[in-house]
Amino acid sequence: MKLLAALMAIPVLLGLTGDSAQKDEILNNKGTVTNSPPPVFKLTEDTNIVTAYKFLTGPGIFEASHGRLKPMTPASAAGLIGSWVVETGSQDLTNLDVVEYNGGAGRGMSQYTGVRRWPYDKARLAQINSGGDPNCIDFQLNYFVEEYIGMHDYNGSLIGWTFSLERFSFMRNPELAAEAFTRHYFRPSRPHYSRRRYEARRIYEIVKHITINEPNT
Repeated sequence: MKLLAALMAIPVLLGLTGDSAQKDEILNNKGTVTNSPPPVFKLTEDTNIVTAYKFLTGPGIFEASHGRLKPMTPASAAGLIGSWVVETGSQDLTNLDVVEYNGGAGRGMSQYTGVRRWPYDKARLAQINSGGDPNCIDFQLNYFVEEYIGMHDYNGSLIGWTFSLERFSFMRNPELAAEAFTRHYFRPSRPHYSRRRYEARRIYEIVKHITINEPNT
């Protein structure tokens, strides 16, 4: 009997039981592998992910950029939002005015670094002095557009010179959109492409059913 029990225990010790063998490994937003799916967020109108998605795919980005930037496809918007999730480390985009978690010099939703950091800090301070909250999604989205179209430029264009938002706003694959925005807009020293692809697809599955009325362009 003891020998039979020992033999039956071998598959468990080796992790070969039916349930564990069939579980898919999922790469979470910290870059490690987990067998558990990410948390499911209850979407409401004031959820930051929904707010960002509607801004990017509807009239918000068009109006904020004074007509320069057209509304994005759902896939492109998911690619960009997925990268914001990775940049901030916040899966629901509730922590936006964050300093780069690994001790780097970036801050904000797009982790503005180098020559892009000082203008962000200046706008952030103005927001605080006016009684506003720099962690607010509306502030972050508007600054994102303002910086891109040159409203905070000094000694040359900060990021608009890449034309990344014009070039990659009409993509049909969220993973490819995330990679394109990473290379040309975020330009990080460590891109973490696998994490960005994962988050882009996760966001796309969350928001793809939302219908947006686009502006007349």
